[in-house]
Amino acid sequence: NPHFTLKLAYCLNKKFNLPYVLDFRDLWSDHLFKSNPKLTFAEKIQDYITRWYWKKWIRQSKSYSITSEEWLSILNKMSGKSGHVIRNGFEDELLTIKADKTSYFSVGCMGTFYKNQDLETFLFGLRQFLESLDHQNKKHIKLSCLGLSTNYRSQIQKEITDIISTENVEFLPRTDGLRAFEFCKSQTILWHPTFPDADGWFSAKLYDYIASQTTLVCCPADGGIVERTLGVFSHVHFVNSSEDAKEILSHLFNK
Repeated sequence: NPHFTLKLAYCLNKKFNLPYVLDFRDLWSDHLFKSNPKLTFAEKIQDYITRWYWKKWIRQSKSYSITSEEWLSILNKMSGKSGHVIRNGFEDELLTIKADKTSYFSVGCMGTFYKNQDLETFLFGLRQFLESLDHQNKKHIKLSCLGLSTNYRSQIQKEITDIISTENVEFLPRTDGLRAFEFCKSQTILWHPTFPDADGWFSAKLYDYIASQTTLVCCPADGGIVERTLGVFSHVHFVNSSEDAKEILSHLFNK
């Protein structure tokens, strides 16, 4: 709970006069970086109270950091105190892990999909790509989904199979971090839908994707932090329409 660690640092400072630095990984609510969020009355009260305490605790700190420029701007404005951006990352040891590629053309994804992530743009592009193939090639294509969470989308598997035939989808169970990374290494390509309506949101799983050095397709792209950070990599592609998704899949399949 980020509130607890903030309060603990503040109380230790007050009792023992110990300076403290705060490092945020994210903010207290995702409505802060969404456009036109709709809050209930209770949520507005909770948000007001949280802001009041966070402002006090940040102002008392020696300094603080968070993972994106967009989120830093929110805290700077709220507290009147300048902070720093320190991004997430991955351990160097991940670069030494080996994994064999699948024998088929696999499109991998894993973990949690949130309600404000657009899955349909890519999935319809994948369907168009599958429809362009003959039966022999089509049966060697798989959308491989590892450990999909139902916390935010309770019907996530149905959402996918309503668009992509079950013959071309496999749902794999949740696993540990090492095997999840080996999964990333083994895929032909990885797919990540970014958060175009949530400025500054850079999913932690993207660091595993980059460390795996597997071709990554971000669809839809965010026009923000993900493109700024990953745009330097030649194996990362950004597309924003089903037609473009179909074209990049065709290109990668024929490569």
